Amino acid sequence: MPDSTSFVMPVVYVTLLCLVLLSWVVVVFLHELGHAVMARLMGAPSAEIYVGSYGDAESSWRLPLPGRLTLWFRPRLVLTGGLCRARWRPEAPPGRARQVAFILAGPVTSTLIAVALLWPAFQAGAHGALKLVLVVFGCMSVIDLVVNLLPLQRQVPLDQGGTAYSDGYQLYRLAASAWFNVPTDEERLQSAADMFNKGDYRGAAGPLCRLLAQYPDSSIYQLAFSAYYNSQQFDQALQLADKYPGLEASFDDHATLRAYLLARTEQLPQAEALYTELLVSQPVEQHPLLRNNRGYCYLLAGRYPEAQRDFDAVLAQEPENAYALAQRGRVRLELGDASGLADLHRAQELNPAEAFAWCNLGLHAHAAGRYAEALGYLQQAQALDPHLHRLPAYLAAAQGQLQASVEA
Repeated sequence: MPDSTSFVMPVVYVTLLCLVLLSWVVVVFLHELGHAVMARLMGAPSAEIYVGSYGDAESSWRLPLPGRLTLWFRPRLVLTGGLCRARWRPEAPPGRARQVAFILAGPVTSTLIAVALLWPAFQAGAHGALKLVLVVFGCMSVIDLVVNLLPLQRQVPLDQGGTAYSDGYQLYRLAASAWFNVPTDEERLQSAADMFNKGDYRGAAGPLCRLLAQYPDSSIYQLAFSAYYNSQQFDQALQLADKYPGLEASFDDHATLRAYLLARTEQLPQAEALYTELLVSQPVEQHPLLRNNRGYCYLLAGRYPEAQRDFDAVLAQEPENAYALAQRGRVRLELGDASGLADLHRAQELNPAEAFAWCNLGLHAHAAGRYAEALGYLQQAQALDPHLHRLPAYLAAAQGQLQASVEA
C-alpha cells in the first residue's frame, strides 16, 4: 500500500504556498494603503495605490476607495510590485518630518495589523487553521518590514519610466540631509528650478534628469525637457521623450515638438511622416506652421518640388509669411528659377530679422562662387539667430572656400 504521507505532504506544501502568495497580496496592499492613508492625513488631496505593478494603470483594474484613494490592481500568478503615489499640493510640499511619517507608515502598517490579529487569536484559542493563516501573514509582514527598511540603494524600474528606491534608502537620504547637510530631493529640485529660471538651461538639465529618474512626475519632466530644448540639446530632448512616453503627452503640442526634434536631429523621413499625420489631425489654423516645417524637411532632403508645394500652400493662405518666402526663394534657386531672389528680398522687406532670408542669400552667393559675399550674409544670419539649423556647417564651408581662394 502507498504511504499516506505521499498524498498529504504535497497538499500541505501547496496549501502553504497558496497562503504565502495570498498573504503577500494582502501585505503589499496594506503596505501601500499605509502610505496612502498617511499622505491623506497629512494633507495630500488624493493618492493612488498600485498592487501588482510599479505604476502600470493600463493593465490594472481600477477600484475607487473611500477618502479620495484609488486602487490599481494588476492580477498576476506571482504578485510583484507595489507603489503609492501621493498628489501633494504644489504650494504645500511635504517637509522632512512628514516625509518620514509617510515612508514609515507603509511597512509599519502591515506589521501592526498582523500583531493586532495574532495576539487575540492565540489568546482566545482560535482554530488552528486560522492561527496558521495569521502566522503566515505575520511572517510575510515582518519580512516586508525588514526588507523595506534596510537602507540599500535598490533601484526599482517604474512602469512609466524612471526608478524608485526602497523605503529604507529614502529614510537614509532624509537622515543624511538632516545630519550631514546633504540636500533633500525638494532642495535639489528647487536648486535646479532656480538655475532654469535664471536661464542656465544646460546646468539645470542634469540635476532635473536625475530627479526625474527617481520621481517620474510631469512637472519635473517638463522642466527637464525644456532645459534640453532651450539649450539646443535636441538629441537629449528626444531621448528624454522616448524614455518617458507617458509624460511626453503632458505637453499639449508634444507631437509637433517631436516632429521638430526629429528634423533638428536630421531624422528627416520620420519628421516628414509625422508632419503629414499632423496635417490630417490638426486644425486648419495650424497648417501654415506644419507645412512650413514639412517643407523645410523636404528642402533639406533635396525634394524641392514637394518643398515648393508646401511653401506655395502657406503663401496662398498667408501671402506675407516671411519664413515661407525665404524658404521658397531657396527652393526656387535650387530648381534654377531666378525668381527665388525676389522671394528672398521680399522676405527681408517683410521681416529684416528673418535669419533664413540672409542664410539663403549666403548659400546662393556661395553656390555662385562669391565666397566673401556669402560669408557676409551668413554672418548676418548668425547675428540674428546663433542657433540657426546647419549654420555652423555653412559658415565653415564659406570660410574654407574664401581662404582657399585667397591662397590660390
